[in-house]
Amino acid sequence: MRLSIVIPTFKRASSLEALLKSIEKQSLQFDLYEVIVVSNFHDSQTQEIVSQSSLNPKYLVADTQGANKARNLGLASANAPSVLFLDDDTYLHSTNLLADLLIEEQMNPEHVAIGGVYELAATAGRFDRYYHNLSHDWQLANLQQNLVGGISLYQKNKIGHFLKFNEKISFGATETELNLRLKGMGFQLKVIPSLSVEHHTEINFWNFIKKAFYQGMGYNFLEGLKENQPLANNTKDKNLPHYLYQFFFKTGYRYGKVSLTRPLRKSLLAKSLLCEFFQLDSENILRPTHNQEVSYHLTKYPVLKFRQFYHWMKGNFWKARWRFFWFLKWRLIPLLIMFPLTAIWMLFPFNMIGLSVPYDQLLSKFKFKG
Repeated sequence: MRLSIVIPTFKRASSLEALLKSIEKQSLQFDLYEVIVVSNFHDSQTQEIVSQSSLNPKYLVADTQGANKARNLGLASANAPSVLFLDDDTYLHSTNLLADLLIEEQMNPEHVAIGGVYELAATAGRFDRYYHNLSHDWQLANLQQNLVGGISLYQKNKIGHFLKFNEKISFGATETELNLRLKGMGFQLKVIPSLSVEHHTEINFWNFIKKAFYQGMGYNFLEGLKENQPLANNTKDKNLPHYLYQFFFKTGYRYGKVSLTRPLRKSLLAKSLLCEFFQLDSENILRPTHNQEVSYHLTKYPVLKFRQFYHWMKGNFWKARWRFFWFLKWRLIPLLIMFPLTAIWMLFPFNMIGLSVPYDQLLSKFKFKG
């Protein structure tokens, strides 16, 4: 046996079934690899799909949520010297992918980990396309370290006990922390663009915001690591998804500065959103990882004018407060009273409230004289 395939999954039975069927079509001999499916919590539908697969995969259950917990559990159960990690929303469109991975492993003996890239699925929507371009540009920016969790092969026999994912990271940057840590230890990694899998993300608006937020939180784990490059800083698209991702990525980063646990604290979440919107304490957010560098947040995202407005309000709070109450008393409240009274006066006929108006005499004053 040369390869162990570990698939962490969480309530994605249909996409997992498609992935297992694509593995069945691989040209690599069945006795050269094994498949291990690790579910975050028990799911009867996932277990049924695994039991019906002709690959005869192992089915393991992680007692806590998080991709890294599932990866480590599958890693401990792997029997082969090399371990391939696939995400449950990927699909092997090439029948020679597993064989090509093992060939590349032999051709690059100095690299302890090799990975591929994502291919955009035909059913991708607007947010799927933006996130695909974002991650693709991020990978191509550094082919020596930016492996993605959806297709990454690690040589377990060469890395040894250092091959362990950080289980404290249960959101964004789950596998990036391991790759940067291995790179810092002197291990060599490589991304091979010719190796690819289809990525069926199916991201809607809400999932897109959550993904950006959690990746911003996860960036806190990467700040002290060498040669770190934020995902949000690697795209040329300047459209609505770009600005949404940028905003919620930085909001998640602010939140992670205080707390890296889930479930989210609503008060801290609201504070992070407001601080990011008004750009408060921007000089303390997303600090550079090295003293010689300038924070990408300060170079790429200019400070908004809301910050100056906030400091003006803070310095003139007492004056602004009295002017606000004066406005309510002498401007807003009289208008709120007069509008309904005027509406009632206009809607009801005058004769219903005991008034008679000589309409003919009034209209005659506005007639044009020929």
